[in-house]
Amino acid sequence: MQNQRVKASSAQLKYLFDFMKANQECFAGRGSGLLGKLEIERQWQQLTETLNGMGGPVKSVDKWKQTWRDVRNSLRKKATKYKKEVKWDTPGGTGNGPSRLNSAETRNLRVTAAPPAVPNKQKDKEINLCAEASNSTSDPLDKPRIIFRKLVKEKLATAESKRELIKEELEERKLRKQILREELQNKRELHELEKKERLLRLEILRTELRNKRN
Repeated sequence: MQNQRVKASSAQLKYLFDFMKANQECFAGRGSGLLGKLEIERQWQQLTETLNGMGGPVKSVDKWKQTWRDVRNSLRKKATKYKKEVKWDTPGGTGNGPSRLNSAETRNLRVTAAPPAVPNKQKDKEINLCAEASNSTSDPLDKPRIIFRKLVKEKLATAESKRELIKEELEERKLRKQILREELQNKRELHELEKKERLLRLEILRTELRNKRN
């Protein structure tokens, strides 16, 4: 009872299988290198957010990974127990005797079946397969997230442009103030020169008048 796991809803399990089917190339490769593993972890995080928002049990990423392992292993065991061979051509097809798998289980079993090993020359493409599978995911939240990130980038770029514009305006105002100060200083100096010139003229006139009297 202590280790009893909370059972996911049928809607959550259906979405889980649909997600794995849409991203089969990515999860089958298990990630090549650090980038591949990071991409898979990002996919699990995205899947967890969606599953937890469907109204069923809320689980952590690790718990959903365990759920996937449980349902996958359970389905494989059931197929092995009741059938030695499953014909993939037709849902519910029989091998040695009547099939005990319904059409949904047969379809889901295809998703859990391990694909052929990837040749060495193709392993460099595994990360690209993850990225392509990510782009094809039917998660309805993907498009709003992309639009939101784009809007944030645009707003940041606009804010940066505004900061640069304000900085230029402040520099321009500073330059204008400096020019005004210099103009005022020049006016004061000109005024002093004109004043001295007037005084000099008056002195010359006085001198001329004194000379005439003498």
